[in-house]
Amino acid sequence: MWESMCYRKQWATLYMSQGGLCAHCGTALTDETGWRDHHLEYRMHGGKDTLSNRVLLHPHCHQHVHIGKIAVTKPVLI
Repeated sequence: MWESMCYRKQWATLYMSQGGLCAHCGTALTDETGWRDHHLEYRMHGGKDTLSNRVLLHPHCHQHVHIGKIAVTKPVLI
């Protein structure tokens, strides 16, 4: 239960830092579209589970990123 609550807070922080937008396509992340927590540097390659190494993506964007081996970066809000 604690782990689930901790991840919800982290997802909320990521969501706010991204302005509610997908880090890949730039459109809104909503309950209807859903989201996936994506590691910028994969953990199997030494990436950490910190917020600075994670972004939120739509489920279909997450698939495209992994299938196409597309690099994603943290969005910068203006």
